Amino acid sequence: MDDSGKYGECAMTRQELRQFLADTDVVMLASLRKDGAPFVVPVGFDFDGDSFFVTVALDHGARYRLRRDPRVSLAAGSHPAFPTKFVVVEGVAEEEPDPDHVVSRRILFRKSEEMFARLSVDRERFFAQWISVGRVVFRIRVTQLTTFDGTKLPKGGKHAAGTRLPTDTTRGAGR
Repeated sequence: MDDSGKYGECAMTRQELRQFLADTDVVMLASLRKDGAPFVVPVGFDFDGDSFFVTVALDHGARYRLRRDPRVSLAAGSHPAFPTKFVVVEGVAEEEPDPDHVVSRRILFRKSEEMFARLSVDRERFFAQWISVGRVVFRIRVTQLTTFDGTKLPKGGKHAAGTRLPTDTTRGAGR
């Protein structure tokens, strides 16, 4: 996995990346339409430290787009927006067998335990319905990884690579 280092000291460490992703519900998955236009959808995911995993229904357009052109990008950002933290991944999607739905189960339940409990939803019944439409798992092999952690900016410091804070006074910021 290549970390471009674009943000230098503001890049996340491996441990910070793992924690950021552990706190993140979804990533935005960008794939390419037949005409080359990008298409972005939010998806649940899992991350094993090297690759990302996503699952889509058999009739979902992403299945066709990823089979036709496996180049993808994933993105996740912080909430609230400030201090800004984000991860941008470029990679290649490869269909992955999931005969016992182990990966699909891991993706669905990774961040939803509290929601199922709060809504009094039987998670196993929901899971059975969710997979009944058929699911396809894709492994996203990371070719480039870019991370940014705005909490690492020195007090009063600025980062000149395009990320601006609302208080920046450089020409053009805040417009």
